[in-house]
Amino acid sequence: MAVYMVEMFPTCVRSSATMMFRQALVVGGACCPLIASIGRDLPSVSFAIFGVAMSGFGLFVLVLPETKGSSLCDTMEEQEKRNQTINTSHC
Repeated sequence: MAVYMVEMFPTCVRSSATMMFRQALVVGGACCPLIASIGRDLPSVSFAIFGVAMSGFGLFVLVLPETKGSSLCDTMEEQEKRNQTINTSHC
């Protein structure tokens, strides 16, 4: 997966993407034993933890100041075009 991260993103965002990927691995590795031990007794709880976490993170993106009230771009090229138009309008 880390090899794909290096190839998937352009150079300008590669280090940030790799850093976030590594941080997700560290946090997941720290939480995994706890969730697995809970899941042995109550299997549905582990699925609920992941569902609530993903839903919460998805909703959190909608209230960030960078994305609040704006549509999200589908591609990097679309985002770069949007940033260029914003930068040229400020000059």
